[in-house]
This record gives sequence, C-alpha cells and structure tokens, in this order.
Amino acid sequence: MDITPWRNQNDVLNVRDWLFPRNSSTKPQTRRKACNQIQAWKLRGGLPHAIESTWYVTEAILTDSAQDRGISALARRACYCTAICRFVTGLVDSEQDSKYKVSMYDKAKELELPASFVELRHESIHGELPSLAVLRQAAERSLGWLWNDYWRHLGDDDLGASELSPFHHGRNIRRDSLRAILQTYLAAYREAVKVSDHRLRSRLVETTALELLEACRANGQASKELVYVLVDEGMIIGSIESHTMNDLYGLWDQLLLRVAESQGQVLALLTDQMIAHLVTSRKSDGTADADQERVLLWLTRVFTAETWEKAARRATLDDVAVVSRCLQNPNPWSIRLATAITKSSRSNIARDLYGPLVAEAEGRLDGAKSMLLEDDEHYAAETEHLFDGWQRSNAASGKPIGVL
Repeated sequence: MDITPWRNQNDVLNVRDWLFPRNSSTKPQTRRKACNQIQAWKLRGGLPHAIESTWYVTEAILTDSAQDRGISALARRACYCTAICRFVTGLVDSEQDSKYKVSMYDKAKELELPASFVELRHESIHGELPSLAVLRQAAERSLGWLWNDYWRHLGDDDLGASELSPFHHGRNIRRDSLRAILQTYLAAYREAVKVSDHRLRSRLVETTALELLEACRANGQASKELVYVLVDEGMIIGSIESHTMNDLYGLWDQLLLRVAESQGQVLALLTDQMIAHLVTSRKSDGTADADQERVLLWLTRVFTAETWEKAARRATLDDVAVVSRCLQNPNPWSIRLATAITKSSRSNIARDLYGPLVAEAEGRLDGAKSMLLEDDEHYAAETEHLFDGWQRSNAASGKPIGVL
C-alpha cells in the first residue's frame, strides 16, 4: 500500500481545481490556496515530483504577478529559473534507470519533454538568466505540460501509481491516429500529383487539415503528438533519396499553413521543436548534416516567406527570441537561420541590435572553417608521398619508455 501526504483522492482533485480554475478572475486567489495546501503536503513527505514542480512554477508566477515594487526584475527571473530548473532536473534525473547516465536531451526526448526546456535550464545555470518574457512563457508551457502529463488524468487513475505510467497508452493511441491521418494524406496526395488533379489535391489538404484541427481542439495533447510525428519521426524532413525540398514543400506547405492559421499553438510547438533539432546535433552518422540542412530550410521558410507571415503572427513567433537562442547555441545551421531572420525581420531589435552580433558570429564560424581547411591542405601535402604505394614501417625501438 502506498502512503500519500493527502487523505483521499478528493483532496488532490480540489487542489487541481484550485491550480487550474475555469474562472480566470479567481485564479490568483485559488492558486495561492493550492500552494499553501501543497506546502503542507511537502512537510509530510512523499510528494510526487509533478505536484511539487507545479507548486514551484505557480509560486514563481504568483511572485511575478504580485503588486510589490520591492521585488526586482532580477528576483522575479531568479524565481522562474529556480522553478523551471527543479522541474526539468527532477523529472529527467528521476527517470535515469540505466547503468550509464543518459544525456538530458535524450532522456527528455524519451519523456516527450520539449528540448527547449532542457536548453532553458542549461542557459539559466551556465549562462545569463533569460528575460522575463521568455521565462513567463516557459512557466505557462511548464504548467501546460504538467497538466497534460499528470493533473488531467487524476480523476480516473489510481493516485498511488507511478505518475507517468497511466498516460503512455493513451498517448500512443493519439499518435497512431495522427500518423495514420498523415500517411493516408501522403498516399492520396501522391496519387493526385501523378494524375495532375489540382482540385483533388486542394480537397485533400482541406479535409486532412480539418481532421487534424478537430483532433487538436478535442485534446490538448494532440498538438504535441502531431509535432512529434512531423519532426521527431522525420515526416516533414523526408529522405534525400526520394524527396527534394520542392517535393516536401509541395506535400506539406499548404496543409501546415492551413492548420497553423487556425491553431497557432501547432506552429509554435513545431518551430520550437525544429529549432531544438537545429541547435542540438543528436546523430553521429552521416545523415545528421542533411537532416539539419532540411530543418534549416523549413525554419527559414516559416520565418521569412510572405506566405507564412499570417500564420507566424497568429502563433506569436518571436524573431528576437529565436535569434537569441541561435546565438546561444552557435553552429553553422543556427547562425544561418539567425542571419536569414535578421535580414528579413520587421523587428528593429532583431535587425539593428542583433544583426551585428549575428554577423560577428558568422565571421567566427567562417574563420574556424578556414583554419580547418588550411590544416587539411597542409596535412595532405605532408602525407601525399606516403600513399604512392605500400611503405615498410620502421622497426620498433627496443628502448624502454618507462620503468615500473
């Protein structure tokens, strides 16, 4: 029998209703009441990580929203960073069950936690504290993730069970359904292309978009699952052998635009996950560069093409935040994305303030690349004579190199 810090299930459901009230006008009061109750549970011990993390994040939000001028902006940022770092670290470390510790990015991917949370934790600990705007958004997304992965399931599940175990089955069902919708669309769209039926292609885009939108509106988790299928499973990246980028644009552009213009959250999640893939190389084989190149081209299209401007506004995509993220995680792809955004952005901050910083980072990368090329050319010249034929190696010296 599991011992919990609460008396019965209704106690937890009451706290859940206080944390996530339907009446937004009472939210500060009910959230304060919930935090006080969770603090009492914490003293009793055995508090699940999801509840504790919700408490910390909610406390940070309440501190930030308090009408207290004595609380500085730095103190508010520190509260947010502490809460989010404890949420991410506690969740990932509690799932480390292998003999050798798995990287935070890989474990977060297993738990389906967006990589941006891991990046934000790294930035908060090892770099400058993120801005209040970034932290406020991250705090709301943290509560959204905790709601979908823990709180919303408590009404029908056994509270003594593992926090995450009841949800994997339902999550896989949703993902399978979304994958089936997209695979059906791909097969039908390719047939329409073969017979040059433009009207059929338009109908396919519209009917598939309506199916996806219905799934996203019916279940808050569906948007996240859709992004997982599209990005993590590589559906919109395709394969070099069978898809050019023009093929991919033809397959996905209109469908994703139709969904994004109605459901801005999908595009926000999509770009967030694609940027995470761009700035974090997770592959050691030769396909990594090609995949990141394609992700870069998709992101450049979303952030700079006029056809995506309306959807980007609806999703409240922030040019400045993306450029800042690229500069904090510099590699050839992230700096190219930052360059493209700063050149086309309507934001004076992105264009005038960050533009020179991006140019400087681009110059550093070009300099490093030139040095590598020079080293390669020097090595080739020095060793060219060795490969004219087989060479007899020198006999090993019999002199000892050390004494034990």
